[in-house]
Amino acid sequence: MGMNRPSQKLRQELLDMAATGDELVTEVSRIAERCDEMAAFLLRGLLGRMYDNVVQLEALAEEVRAGRIVRQSPDES
Repeated sequence: MGMNRPSQKLRQELLDMAATGDELVTEVSRIAERCDEMAAFLLRGLLGRMYDNVVQLEALAEEVRAGRIVRQSPDES
């Protein structure tokens, strides 16, 4: 059985957030390359945390696809 419409929307929202996070990681990485050593070090620490969030969002999207997380329709509540 396929995903219901609300679950499809949830999965797409999670994937969109992951893609945006990935773009932000790339942008901040470019900025870090132009910073002094200490600022670059601190930014790279933040990048690691940001990337962890991207991976988590992708994992949640996969759980939605596999049916382990389901968003109910408003009329199913």
